[in-house]
Amino acid sequence: VAVAYMDRLTDGYSGIYYFYDPEERARQLGTWILITMIQKSVEARLPYAHLGYFVKGCSSMEYKGLFKPAEILHGDGIWRAAKLTE
Repeated sequence: VAVAYMDRLTDGYSGIYYFYDPEERARQLGTWILITMIQKSVEARLPYAHLGYFVKGCSSMEYKGLFKPAEILHGDGIWRAAKLTE
């Protein structure tokens, strides 16, 4: 009912693309996918789980804003603390 494409990087896992059956929305499969990716990073003793793109105001991505702490990579190449749900 759900598919996740992830890359293993030198510092963690990176979410590329996720999708799931919209009839299964109540199961919160996007959240389950992210938790699984975080667990894989922890098991591999990697410091990061890159959750993938987040577009503020996009209803299908809002669940990613619930994961804290979060950082956003800015155009100058610097990661900064994010306030995704405000």
